[in-house]
Amino acid sequence: MILRRKEKPKLIWHNGGTWGFRSFAALVPDHQVAVVNLANTARSVDRFGLKIIDLLSSPGTDGD
Repeated sequence: MILRRKEKPKLIWHNGGTWGFRSFAALVPDHQVAVVNLANTARSVDRFGLKIIDLLSSPGTDGD
């Protein structure tokens, strides 16, 4: 899926889950940043993944 958020770079992402496990994967091609989040919980991990993506792709961040 492609998400275009106001004043943020394009985000390509997907999520999923089954039987008490959740996943989230996203990348920001313009910043060469990617995150994969795997968890053994039934709760969504999307918000956590998006927060990490935003932190790594924010201006002045070199990804370290």
